Amino acid sequence: MFKISEFSKLSQVSIKTLRYYDQLGLLKPAYTDQFSGYRYFSGYRYFSAEQMFQIHRILAFKELGFSLEQIRQMMDENIPLEHIRGMFRVKQNEIQSILEKEQAKLFRIKESLRTIEYERKDLSSLDVVLKEIKSQHVISYRKKTSLSEIPEMFRQLDQYIGSPNRRCLKGSSKKFDFL
Repeated sequence: MFKISEFSKLSQVSIKTLRYYDQLGLLKPAYTDQFSGYRYFSGYRYFSAEQMFQIHRILAFKELGFSLEQIRQMMDENIPLEHIRGMFRVKQNEIQSILEKEQAKLFRIKESLRTIEYERKDLSSLDVVLKEIKSQHVISYRKKTSLSEIPEMFRQLDQYIGSPNRRCLKGSSKKFDFL
């Protein structure tokens, strides 16, 4: 038997955490001292060497991202193995979804960096010339939309410009802001 302080050092889990796991019913001490010397109720917790395996399982499940409640359920000896497999599959799907979202963020960051680098190179080679231009009519169409809808927006704009009563001197200009 190990006192809680000894078990804490061996398992590298804080005493506070071990007490919390006891409170949750996740890892109960093998023995709790009810009487110690002159004290009537000391409540000293003692853990067995066999419980070292349990604490390492708990830590492994935590590292995989399971909640303490899920770990408590998995540590229950009466739980069917198929239920544990199901919990692992659910966790696998959660992590896969997070990975996909993070990959999409990473892609957007890379694209933004490319755009910034391109604009910086492109702008550094330009000479700025100020001209006065007489006023002219401009068509503006603003809409927050997904990338897949952009071609349809330009098709509608081209139809509008291409009507018999409209003249387009310079063609159409396209601008995409991703930042």
